[in-house]
Amino acid sequence: MTKQKGFTLVELLVAVGIIGVLASVSLVSINSVRSKARDAKRISEVQELQKGLETFYSSNGSYPLGNAGAAKITLGEGNYITMCNTNNSLIAEAAATAASPYGGYGFAATDTVPTAATIPAAAANDGKCRSASYMKKINKDPIKDGKYEYQAGTCAQAGDPAASVSPCATYEIFFSLEGGTGSFNQPGAYKATPNGIEKVI
Repeated sequence: MTKQKGFTLVELLVAVGIIGVLASVSLVSINSVRSKARDAKRISEVQELQKGLETFYSSNGSYPLGNAGAAKITLGEGNYITMCNTNNSLIAEAAATAASPYGGYGFAATDTVPTAATIPAAAANDGKCRSASYMKKINKDPIKDGKYEYQAGTCAQAGDPAASVSPCATYEIFFSLEGGTGSFNQPGAYKATPNGIEKVI
């Protein structure tokens, strides 16, 4: 009678333990690579936004008004997916077809430019582009709860059409990195300005 050979219970537990450790290490490595990829995407997209903003400034002598006040706006969502010259009555828009002071709010829900025939008489506050866009597609942050938030400086008072409109001399784009990447190698909050990108302390 031959004796059958097999693994003992201890050997099986050791093997399962080793496989578990290897799986855990692999999972951590994969998650780290994914977060670095998302961070690299964030940096790239914010730098593209900065290029669009500089082109906007060159054309209008101002950065976009954003929301004509102190409030931050979330880029890549709702009415803020395109960068272009817009009309808005809150910034003393004289006529539907007139150019907004300093390019207006600077962000719209679509890059479609209405023709003169399709602009209604009261279209001054429609928030649509009045010229070709400086940036046709502004993307959302790669993860659900992440945001690219824009805030301009030295602009008109929010909701006051009588307020004198001054050019926006600066801007801030707020965003966060998960783990950091490249020269931006720390996790946490960052902001982009005309002077570059820096960590928020």
